[in-house]
Amino acid sequence: PMSGRSQYAIMFTAREQAELVAVEPDATPLGPGEVSGRTVVSLVSRGTEVVGTYCGTHMDISPSSYPMGTGYAAVFEVEAVDRGVSGIAVGDLVFCRGAHRSHQRVRAEDVVRLPDGLSPETAVFARMVKIPMPSFARTSIRPPERLAVAGLGVVGLMAAQLGRLYGYETYACDPDPERQRVARETGLRPAGPIRLLTQLRTFGHCFNPVSVYYCFDTTDRR
Repeated sequence: PMSGRSQYAIMFTAREQAELVAVEPDATPLGPGEVSGRTVVSLVSRGTEVVGTYCGTHMDISPSSYPMGTGYAAVFEVEAVDRGVSGIAVGDLVFCRGAHRSHQRVRAEDVVRLPDGLSPETAVFARMVKIPMPSFARTSIRPPERLAVAGLGVVGLMAAQLGRLYGYETYACDPDPERQRVARETGLRPAGPIRLLTQLRTFGHCFNPVSVYYCFDTTDRR
């Protein structure tokens, strides 16, 4: 059903330059276990995509890296399903690690059907939970130890929520009053600021071998 429809993608064509470009639709029949459909919403990462790729600050990005596609979280409405797929039907809304494209085509095992009542705009943030999860999997510090999360952006809030759910005594730290308010509304315990002493560059690279964190209580005393 997608072969006769125009398709588009967001491409980084140069440093600090993004364009919506037409892409050739994939007219080949669905492969075994594949599903496809139109994108409802995709998520822009302020770190990896905006700062790292769009601004070109990531150490692996050079002028020769462009043009490049981008995006790794999307929700799409299923329009076609391979006959061997079960559990996913035409019309379902599903989450996938998709790019900023007007259409997605992925294996059914790589999608998650949205629960009834969950909006695509909320569901797409599920991808951000994966970022802090390896820290919990690899650390030797286990609940009910104390956990302090510094910075309550999207990833920080996800990390703090995971810590609370896993059973840590979790403190959510951010100097911004609005972020503190969000933390309280989501059941977290705001604490004082955490200040970082670090070296931003080493031998010309954005890399710091040692970071020292100073934790303060709500009265701003260490």
